[in-house]
Amino acid sequence: TQILEAIHHVYQSKNSERVESYSKVKGIDFNHEIAIVVQQLIRSELSGVLFTADPITGSINSMTGSYVFGMGEQLVSGESNASNFQISRPKGTYTGPEVFRRYAKKLFSLAKLIEKKFGLPQDIEWAIAGNKVFLLQARPITTLLGYDSILGYFNETLKGDYFWTFTGLGELLPNILKPSDWSIWDIYNLECSEHDWFLPHKMYANIAGRIYTNASIMVSVMKKMKYSEQKIKDIFEESLGELPSEVIIPFFHVPYKTILFNTIPSEIKWQRKVKKLKKNIPSFLKTFKPLCKQLEEKIRQTTDKTILADLWYNEVKPAYIDAIWNMKVANEVFYMPLNNLSIELGKKIAKADSNTLIQGRPKDSAQLESLGPLIGLLNILDGKMTREEYIEEYGHRDPFENYLSYSRPLEDPSWLDDQLETVEPMDFNKILEQRISEFDGAVKRLFETLKPKKANKYLKQLENLLSEMHTREEIRSELTRSIWIMRLFFIKGGELTNLGDDVFYLSVDELLDILIGKSTTILKYISNRKVFFDKLEALPPYPGIINGRFDPFEWNNDPNKREDMFDSHIILTKEVIENPNIISGLPGSTGKVEAKVRIISDPDEGEKLLLGEVLVTRTTNVGWTPLFSRAAAIVTDIGSPLAHAAIIARELRIPAVVGCSDATRRLKTGDKVIVDGGLGIVTITN
Repeated sequence: TQILEAIHHVYQSKNSERVESYSKVKGIDFNHEIAIVVQQLIRSELSGVLFTADPITGSINSMTGSYVFGMGEQLVSGESNASNFQISRPKGTYTGPEVFRRYAKKLFSLAKLIEKKFGLPQDIEWAIAGNKVFLLQARPITTLLGYDSILGYFNETLKGDYFWTFTGLGELLPNILKPSDWSIWDIYNLECSEHDWFLPHKMYANIAGRIYTNASIMVSVMKKMKYSEQKIKDIFEESLGELPSEVIIPFFHVPYKTILFNTIPSEIKWQRKVKKLKKNIPSFLKTFKPLCKQLEEKIRQTTDKTILADLWYNEVKPAYIDAIWNMKVANEVFYMPLNNLSIELGKKIAKADSNTLIQGRPKDSAQLESLGPLIGLLNILDGKMTREEYIEEYGHRDPFENYLSYSRPLEDPSWLDDQLETVEPMDFNKILEQRISEFDGAVKRLFETLKPKKANKYLKQLENLLSEMHTREEIRSELTRSIWIMRLFFIKGGELTNLGDDVFYLSVDELLDILIGKSTTILKYISNRKVFFDKLEALPPYPGIINGRFDPFEWNNDPNKREDMFDSHIILTKEVIENPNIISGLPGSTGKVEAKVRIISDPDEGEKLLLGEVLVTRTTNVGWTPLFSRAAAIVTDIGSPLAHAAIIARELRIPAVVGCSDATRRLKTGDKVIVDGGLGIVTITN
């Protein structure tokens, strides 16, 4: 009877005000049913809790816990002072009162199993009775949850203690990602991951609407593989630039068995897949554009919600995944060999010569695919291309081409007129001759420094890399074409559901649920999302480096915030040691020029850039290309020698310094500067 009464009492609690409030916050229908668990009471001698990660910093290097003697209610209610302890990974080293030491190993072992099963750090309640350890309850640590389902808001920094960098995918996605935008890039990150050995740690993640790369994962593996600190430093500086001396990159324990039985086999399997997929790249480049044209027509003609959903599952998503895998293969055969060669060359010859050689020797006037939008504009002016041909070929390319929620040039008839009015003619043959002359000069000095056999080996590697770079840019254009097709899918979804542009505040899974009639609950939260994402978009760009837990609103309200980096582990101020006249970055494109600065925060402000000025901005992508024809040099806060700004600047022989971190903060429009792209420095001369 008492058990039945207790069950009834628990069931009635679902109607309480506390449960109603919690359900509303979590986006759960208040009228839901509840499950009731009946358990045997453990008459505990010791009762406690264990966090498998630090609930404040998110660090998983140790588990922290506390306990009381007797029943656990004393601990929960605060009626009794608790004893605290710590169990450090990887071996479960115990630090705490001696009375609990005998149980620590068993609790550590059980906690790891629970954490592995659920894939998240856990808040565990436990009890000890008769010298046995009992697990009573486990749930995710609430302070480490990185997703709000009501707002569609992700913040991966809340889930662990990691070092994040905006360099990489962040350069392609410079603005806030709405739920629709992030949902397709989550497919890129999760469903199309070449490795999964690092899970549950995320390699790429959404931090308050912006995408960052997790550098802690690779540092953790490199440390386990006994890489020297210098080698780790070399790898980082080649891709990210010099890190501030005060930054300590968090890392976590990676078991040897993970490396031996997961990481290494996974890499071998991936390299086999690379060889297989690389053979299919020519076929992909030949057939993908016609395929997208067919999908465009099918989407436009669809009038039924269920048919539209089926089109996503059967054709649109598979096409996107095909483009992703080709892109990943192209990156694999280009980036790592290029990084390794760049590091090696940079140690044997002058850095300026190394950068010139890495750019490659152009064989003819053929340009990178990313340069196509600019070449196309000039071809229209020269009568070599019609407006219709331009839109057909490049209408899907745009500064925001990697988003679903932004329109494309082919949707705006006035866009082409605006570009044609501002584009400046360029003598590409002269540029080509100058680039060849610079390259040949660097080659001559290479043979003066190294033995012929070694020098020829490097030149052969450089020739192969140049070819891979061109292929990579072609695939990237097709990937953006597939994103355009997915934008059309969302537009049609907005049409059929009467949501209009509000559809972009839904993830693709939420939209599919609505299309097939599975659930419409999320619709009532769209207005909340619109207000919240307006607030995110009103914030300034986040720092290029984020170390630890990050709240964008708290950061923005800090009068001493730094715009180049954020580190929750240390107190940061603007009082950093820096030469007020020198801004350091990475060599992006060789050359040296003195000119006035023009700060541009958005490509829509491009008409402000005057011919011969230095374009200074946070980051660029292919949509900024038309502005490059008027720029004397390029300077960016975010970027690497492999970033868009550097690649295109090299093609146009414009000096570029990238990855400066704080150039937009320290410079202002009208400043006179010397940009030295070979050394990677900007000197303020006025």
